[in-house]
Amino acid sequence: MARLSVLRHLLSNVLAGILLSAGFWTGYGDFGSGLCWLGLVLLIVSSLGARPRVAALGGILSGAVFYAITLRWIYTVMRVHGGLPVMSAAGVLALIVAAGSLFFAAFRLGVAWLARRSVARACLAVPFLWVTLEFARTHLPAIAFPWALLGYATGKNLTLLQLTTLTGIYGLSFLIAAYCALVAWSVKRLELQRIGGKPALAPAFLLLIVTPLLPAASRIGDRIVPQEQGQHSAHLVQTNFPQSPSYPADWMERHAAELDELHELSVEANARKPGLIIWPEVPAPFSLQDARFAARAERIARASRDGFLVGVVDWKPGAHGGHAPYNSAALLDPAGRRVFLYDKIHLVPFGEYGRARTSASVFLSVLRRFFRTRSGSSPPMARMCSSTFQMTAGSAGPRHRSST
Repeated sequence: MARLSVLRHLLSNVLAGILLSAGFWTGYGDFGSGLCWLGLVLLIVSSLGARPRVAALGGILSGAVFYAITLRWIYTVMRVHGGLPVMSAAGVLALIVAAGSLFFAAFRLGVAWLARRSVARACLAVPFLWVTLEFARTHLPAIAFPWALLGYATGKNLTLLQLTTLTGIYGLSFLIAAYCALVAWSVKRLELQRIGGKPALAPAFLLLIVTPLLPAASRIGDRIVPQEQGQHSAHLVQTNFPQSPSYPADWMERHAAELDELHELSVEANARKPGLIIWPEVPAPFSLQDARFAARAERIARASRDGFLVGVVDWKPGAHGGHAPYNSAALLDPAGRRVFLYDKIHLVPFGEYGRARTSASVFLSVLRRFFRTRSGSSPPMARMCSSTFQMTAGSAGPRHRSST
């Protein structure tokens, strides 16, 4: 009977992981967000009163299911763009899933330990514990991974989203975790009432007050939050260069025809409707320290009205001599001058991040290109124009695509 109870408990954690991932499913909107919140409630309720081993194992299971679903694209990136064999690509995904699952285990262990003294205190600590672990996961050395944070699950709610202007994404995660903890506390109180405890008046009263505020706030926000109309255009030119573990010195000459095509696409789109031209980060040795690419970038910037934003490799002096590459975005103004540079802060583990050397052949094809890429240290601010941008979809050419 005890084994059946443990099995039921672990299965509920698997279900919690599936429901939590629903907040990140494409096209499910508020329904997916609701399932996500329900998943967190289930995760909290199953943690209250759980034995340490069961709490840890349940956390690993729910975390493994959650990350395997939300981060499954990592397998495709490693398999298609990294060129890894099937088992190696799956191994990279498994490592990231395993690392993330440890945070779910730590969360459940913390809640279970606090609940041994007081369920109310455990529920009160839930939002603090959840956000602390999210922050820790985002700032881990070498494998920091800020994907799939809880706050993103309700990113389409315009009202709640305003909170992030003051607190960042962690404030939204805190709000969701706090509400789910309130629901979990109410569920536990109802269980106590059912077996002869005191009536669960306090949590029921709070739920009656708080729950109606959520849909009401959503409707009010849609009316109060200003709806800006785009006054500027942006032309996104998506390149289609093949992935390569290394780049020869004459790469620019070998791909001169393709670069000319991209240049033409950018200029043509801008001639029809002037605006910012964007080339996102690409698997190509674009660098403004390269005179050949810098000259081309300046010509494109001069042909625009709002400038040229391009993903580049920026070389900076290294800590131990020499130069280190940074995955960066550079903005050139209409005069062709570089006015802004952003160094990517959170690099993709096993893809861009590499602070410690490894000889594992599994990762060589991916790490060879990005192995020494450094991360930025702080998010700079840039002002491109005083108005918002409006983007509409379009395409041109079978090899490279442009969107306006």
